[in-house]
Amino acid sequence: GPSTRRVIDFGDAENSTGISPTGQSGYFFDQHYQDQTPLYLAGKSRRQIINSDEIPVNQQSRLIFQP
Repeated sequence: GPSTRRVIDFGDAENSTGISPTGQSGYFFDQHYQDQTPLYLAGKSRRQIINSDEIPVNQQSRLIFQP
C-alpha cells in the first residue's frame, strides 16, 4: 500500500492534508508508531503543519541527530 497520502493545494499550501498509515514514526517502540493508523483506516487525514511559525507551537517532541 501507499507509504503516505498527501493532498496539496499549491494555491493554499498551508491547508494541505496528509496521512501516514504507519504513523508519524516507523520505530516500533515509539509512542507515535501507528498513531495515524485509525485515521487512515477511516479514510481521514490531518492538516500538515508547514508554516515555520506554527511548528514550534504544535510540536510534541524533537529528535536531534548528532554525528
